[in-house]
Amino acid sequence: MDAVETFELPGDRRFLLVRDPDPPTPLDCDNLGTMVCKHRRYALGDSQDPSTIPANDELALKLQLYLLDHGGLTIRVDPSGFQACDPQGWDWGQVGVIYVTKARVVEEYGDLSAESIKRAREVLISEVDTYDQYLRGDVYGFVIERKCPQCEVYSHEDSCYGFYGSDVRTNGILEHLSDEYSRAVTAQLEKRR
Repeated sequence: MDAVETFELPGDRRFLLVRDPDPPTPLDCDNLGTMVCKHRRYALGDSQDPSTIPANDELALKLQLYLLDHGGLTIRVDPSGFQACDPQGWDWGQVGVIYVTKARVVEEYGDLSAESIKRAREVLISEVDTYDQYLRGDVYGFVIERKCPQCEVYSHEDSCYGFYGSDVRTNGILEHLSDEYSRAVTAQLEKRR
């Protein structure tokens, strides 16, 4: 497995940041929103059947989803970046929606106030961003290896996968390391700046 980044650790160990070869889909999480997408080549989102979208009077919020299919897939609620790179729309277009019902917003936030709807919107956009990372393969793991003092060969000691984004300072990986290892990685990151 090829490392994206390597950091030396105390005790003849090293930390390898690697791509997750089989990342879990974020759609299996307890998401606030439901994605309904229709595409002729890909099964995207929670459902591919637009008839499963509740009636408008049941919805608290519904956001359009746009897909760029050009050497890989990327999905967004704002197509402006796609328009900039492909103004004719050859490789992108609307693919579906993400929605949340009024009942779900009340269950999650206690009411349908403007503040609750604003929070729900932020969460839906975050869920789309995470799904986008999944589609782009922007999911990582780490491997800790220990060097054998006699043979100078590294062997697997520990690993964990399923972290979205490659920045170990923000993706949660540092919280999974011991304090000593976390400090060692952080110190090396600071030197690389």
